[in-house]
Amino acid sequence: MRARGPGRRSISFARTRNHLHVMPTSTGYEIPTGSYYRWSGEERGRTPFAVVQHTLSGAGRLQYERHFRMIMPGETMLVVIPHRHQYWIEDGER
Repeated sequence: MRARGPGRRSISFARTRNHLHVMPTSTGYEIPTGSYYRWSGEERGRTPFAVVQHTLSGAGRLQYERHFRMIMPGETMLVVIPHRHQYWIEDGER
């Protein structure tokens, strides 16, 4: 993914008799560089889904209900939508 750069692409899996509890529908690679990168779990629609995000470098800030956490390189976060949380970076961060 690094060689191709930022981008998004949808994938789908064939139905099988195996019962998967998680079915990924899209994946991507992005290098956000400013405060425009802010996601609110209450403003992404009413359809339930989950977001799994792994940090390769830099850091992100997660406010999950009343808890605050920095997501550092090598860490992965899992949040559900809709839910009261925000994930962002500050100006000058990556």
